[in-house]
Amino acid sequence: MMVRNNWFDFINVILLFVFALLMLFPFYHVFALSTSSGPGIATGNANYLPVGFNIDAYRMVVQSPELVGAYYNSVRYAALGTVIHILAIALVAYPLTIRFWLNKPATMVYVLTLFVSGGLIPTYLLYRTLGLLDTIWVMVLPGAVNLLGIVWFRTHMVSLGSELREAAFVDGAGDFRVLFRIVMPLSKPIIATLALFRVVAIWNDFFSPFIFMNDERLMPLTVLLRRMLITLEITDISRDRSLQDLLLEVERDPVPIQAFRAASIIVTTLPIVCIYPFIQRYFVKGILIGALKQ
Repeated sequence: MMVRNNWFDFINVILLFVFALLMLFPFYHVFALSTSSGPGIATGNANYLPVGFNIDAYRMVVQSPELVGAYYNSVRYAALGTVIHILAIALVAYPLTIRFWLNKPATMVYVLTLFVSGGLIPTYLLYRTLGLLDTIWVMVLPGAVNLLGIVWFRTHMVSLGSELREAAFVDGAGDFRVLFRIVMPLSKPIIATLALFRVVAIWNDFFSPFIFMNDERLMPLTVLLRRMLITLEITDISRDRSLQDLLLEVERDPVPIQAFRAASIIVTTLPIVCIYPFIQRYFVKGILIGALKQ
């Protein structure tokens, strides 16, 4: 039995390592394109290894004022939206842990939001009436409260028990002090999990700014990246042109468009990729809250 477990662990590790390499290969491929020269990209030799290694594309990306502004917008949307999301979820979930006759009707209202939606046009009219169009709040407030986050946070609060809350009440603490001084510090796993989901959702949100924003100064990275990937096309190059003509044209361009695109993708996804290692130890524990009874 011991030998069987060892073989199973060995094969499992090998398979997971292979799957991890398959997941990382697209990122490596994009990185190879972003650090390759024009001739290497044109001949297709930069798919696996950088050809003519250089970082000119990254210099061009960093020096782009539009991308720097969009980067700043995405960072502040994600940061502010995550803070509001955690506070809103905590303030909604905490009362549901206390026995009160309105808890069940309120829970039913939250559940209905999973099945009922007003649609795009009523949503647009609502945002216009509230004055959210072309403001930072159209990226931050919608989606600040969701049923899944409420269920996770409430389940975690229930697992903490009522003894701590009752002891705090005896010492004269109020509900807000109990929530922010006792419950929140003990809820790091679930807070990290909700924060990760919210950061990724806001950072990758393309539809909301595309529909509800017209001010170019407020556009996030997702909209700018779409423009780079769609509008920056190599024109005047047809299939019947020779490879030598293509190489000569690419050599005249110090930063090929493909390299600029790839560098933009790397710069856009790098912050989210860097966040995962710091939250991973909380993520697994937070995602399993309520699955096991401790």
